[in-house]
Amino acid sequence: MLINALARFASGLILFLMVPGVFLQNDCSYYEEGTSPTLTCRLPANEMFNSFGPRIEVDGQLVNAGSCDRNGACSTDDASRFRPSFFINSTSNTANAGVTVDKITRKDTRLTCYKDGVPIPGAWCNIKVYVKASPPQCEGPRFVGDNTTAVTTCTTQRIYPGGKCDYRIRNLGEEDFQFLSLSASETDSRQYPGDKEFMCQLLIHITGMPEKTYHVRPEITPNLPGLPASAVATTPTYLPALTISPTALYSSSDNNHDVEYSASDEIEVNIRVTGNPPPNHFSLSKRDDETSPPVPLSEQDFSVTYSASSSDAEGTITLVITGGLDRGTTSFYTLKADNGVVGTEEFRYNFVVRREYTTPSKPVCDGPRFVDGGAAFVINCTSERVYPEGRCSLRNVSGPPLDQKPETIYANVASTKFPDDKKLTCQMRVPVREKTEGTYTFQVAVTLNGITSSPPITTEGYILPAVNLKPTALYDPTENNHEYDYPSSGVLALDIHVLGNPEPNRVQLRAGQGDGSAMVSLSSQDYQWEYDKTAGAVGGIIKLSITGGLREDVSTMYVLKAENGVSSTDEFEYKFSVRRAAVQPTADPQDQSGEEDEDSEEGGSSTNVPLIVGIIVAAVVVIAILVIALLIVLRRGRDPSEATPDSNFDPPYSSFDQPGPSFTNPDNGIYAELGATGENPPAYDTLREKSGVYSMPEDP
Repeated sequence: MLINALARFASGLILFLMVPGVFLQNDCSYYEEGTSPTLTCRLPANEMFNSFGPRIEVDGQLVNAGSCDRNGACSTDDASRFRPSFFINSTSNTANAGVTVDKITRKDTRLTCYKDGVPIPGAWCNIKVYVKASPPQCEGPRFVGDNTTAVTTCTTQRIYPGGKCDYRIRNLGEEDFQFLSLSASETDSRQYPGDKEFMCQLLIHITGMPEKTYHVRPEITPNLPGLPASAVATTPTYLPALTISPTALYSSSDNNHDVEYSASDEIEVNIRVTGNPPPNHFSLSKRDDETSPPVPLSEQDFSVTYSASSSDAEGTITLVITGGLDRGTTSFYTLKADNGVVGTEEFRYNFVVRREYTTPSKPVCDGPRFVDGGAAFVINCTSERVYPEGRCSLRNVSGPPLDQKPETIYANVASTKFPDDKKLTCQMRVPVREKTEGTYTFQVAVTLNGITSSPPITTEGYILPAVNLKPTALYDPTENNHEYDYPSSGVLALDIHVLGNPEPNRVQLRAGQGDGSAMVSLSSQDYQWEYDKTAGAVGGIIKLSITGGLREDVSTMYVLKAENGVSSTDEFEYKFSVRRAAVQPTADPQDQSGEEDEDSEEGGSSTNVPLIVGIIVAAVVVIAILVIALLIVLRRGRDPSEATPDSNFDPPYSSFDQPGPSFTNPDNGIYAELGATGENPPAYDTLREKSGVYSMPEDP
């Protein structure tokens, strides 16, 4: 009954999987190629005829296989293949004209009965010739893929016209059919031209099947209906048995073990199990104590491999845990495994992991030291020994409180001094901007990560050298509002002595003209600056070089702002101005005979009185008039570089005498009072440039 049920199941698949054939309504019997069957035409015994017998279509040509008269005399067109015969069957009262075909072939395709040279209507049939499959060669049953399917593959090298397959399975219940499927394929035979190679697979899908042992045997037949049992090709015996059983512990006592955490960053557990196929699904969960609910671990936190022993139904699961480890506490783990076979109990392996930790070694630090042009200071620390991992924290021992936590970067790497532990390196970066002025003292501590402890396991380092934060300011606040001569080179270079720590990292220069124009910010193309820190001091020199914004014809006022990010109640401003270039008087023509004075822009009059008087006394009135006319033509201002020492003085009514804003009114942005005439040049002693070396306070 079980075999018949399987046959019904398999035949249902054959209609879908087998190569389709062409069947006519009148089919002769099926004949195995190479055999010698007898084909017979029948008429009622009392029917009259002169000749009667079969004709066979051979390779498309109609051949008289046998023609007999009522006396039994027969003839044929090919006596080497066809042996005609005739007899009267008194039982059936029929006249039988037959022919025995010697080694029938697939070229013999159609039989038609003829009477007196005319085909008898409806008396024909298609001849079906087949080649029995060669003995099948089988592999399996064997598990494939993720061990959820058992495959048995059988192949025959020769069959015609096509093939179909069935499998006989012992110990199979009706409920097992849902787990079975067949597949088949065929190609042209390489060894037997004109025939087919045929492959048939039985797939047993394991998931959900009950524990059982199965015996499998293939049956391969040509793809023609109604063939005799002799047309079936099979193996001499059943294939090796397939036993499926659920995953289980090899011994029930192999459970609830304590597992020591190794010095590496992972846990490895080996579990001996039984079951066939090997387990293909695993899950791992963890509990913090024996009563808390389990928490599943992700597949990234662990890996599982299986190695089979000499017996197919035994092997070892190797579990490696790399994530979700609480190294300082006891953790309870449960591994579940199954292979899809339904058993009476679920597989569970329980174990406990215990691990000690390593107290961090005292951190060794360097710093604080300023970086990024004084925008921040950093502290670098190393703890040579931590386990499992550590992190750094910064404590403010003294000084104003920090308004924000430092930016911390840390890494735990393998320790070269202590191979079983880690080395912690960390960098803490404290931005200076908006920090309160004062002296700060810090201490670094290392705390273990991943350890549940109260209080946390921490090692404090040494107290670090103090860092003194001071905003940028003038070394001497009274040294401001300086005035400088217009530089002949067109480049003004200044040294401004300042206090502050760290060094200034933002400098801005603004300029305005004495003609009342607004102050504007200069671009980086107009000026450059650098800072020269004084050794051992909380200050230095801002070296300023101005190449833009200067004008010879008008005075220029400047405001320099500088800061280092430290909060300050007073904004740093250094104010100074640059006088316009002095206009030199015209030189004596007698002292510079033959040279032309090229400066006539001022339009003023320069007259050498002693020379004129001499000329008047020595010449006649007419010549004097001509000389006077000549002097008028030559009355032009001289280039200061060509002037004699005697002519190096300011002409009257210079631009310093022109009306303009008061240079002494701070509200108008003017910082010095200036005045000059050609007769009384100003004394600049009180407007000197500060360029001496200052005694700077030491950096505490």
